Parts: sequence; C-alpha cells; structure tokens
Amino acid sequence: MKILQVLTHSAHVFSVDLSSLLLDGWHTRLGEELAKHSDCQIECLTFDPCIDKPLKIKIGNNLTLKAFPSISVSFAYEYSHSEINYIKK
Repeated sequence: MKILQVLTHSAHVFSVDLSSLLLDGWHTRLGEELAKHSDCQIECLTFDPCIDKPLKIKIGNNLTLKAFPSISVSFAYEYSHSEINYIKK
C-alpha cells in the first residue's frame, strides 16, 4: 500500500528554500512519523516553479520526498502537469 501526501503549495509562494521545505516541512515531519508506525510506502509530494525537472529524495526504507516542476500563473495559482500525471498513475 502507498500513502501519497500532497503539499498544496510551493515553497516559492512563501519565499522558502525548497530544500528546507522538502527536508523539514510539516509534510515531511508527518511522513517520517507515519513511516515509523507503518509498513506502507509513503511519498510526500510538492511542486515548485524554480525547478525544471523532478527531484527525489529517499529517506529510510519507506519514505520518499518528491518535488515536481510547476507553472506559476499568478501569486495564488500554480499547477504541475508532471505531478498531476504522476498522481494519476
């Protein structure tokens, strides 16, 4: 079984460093706690307009952090085709 945890905004919106968000964001902390108490594969997903290809960081046996490139249409509206396609799989 796989648990997908999707962060609904990018680090860019809040002027936060993407690596800080990936490694120490609330979704990563929650993912780490879920991984401690579950045998499920846990993926923490986010997106950011400042990257041009997907990023993947594996932590332990069952936690993976992924960031996808996105398009920023306005301050409050961003989307990522690659993240949407990944979730659809």
